[in-house]
Amino acid sequence: MNLYGWIVVFHVASASAFVMTMIIMQLVVANVMKRIPDCPGKKDGIYFIQHRWHPIVDTIIVVVGITGLGLTILNFQIIVGLPLLMLKITIGVIALTSAYCNHFYFRRKKRKLIISGEHPEKLKKIKKIMSVLDKVALIGGALAVFMGWHINHV
Repeated sequence: MNLYGWIVVFHVASASAFVMTMIIMQLVVANVMKRIPDCPGKKDGIYFIQHRWHPIVDTIIVVVGITGLGLTILNFQIIVGLPLLMLKITIGVIALTSAYCNHFYFRRKKRKLIISGEHPEKLKKIKKIMSVLDKVALIGGALAVFMGWHINHV
């Protein structure tokens, strides 16, 4: 398989993994964690998510972005002529930007505020922003994946 084919494979696999992890984390894990009372098991779960799962998701987000950028550059002439593909890319960029902001900026900012115990109003605002960005990433990512499938298979 040529380099272009490998880029496509990695993009499809990582984009699918991105959407699945967003669905699982936002619609299942987050809701379950809210309902579990404080206990050692909950702390173990939080530790697992923060130290084992987040690095995997971070890697997925980076791979989706790099492969998406590569495909955009390699297919620029085709993309310019297809409004639906341009819309798919725009939605994908919005979803990835939301995920990048949450995973690489707001998560660290939130952690620092929690550790310091200062500025509870700022922490509340960041949590609200992160919640909105999570929904944007979830919905935008799913739309981009389905649009990509539609463009290539219908």
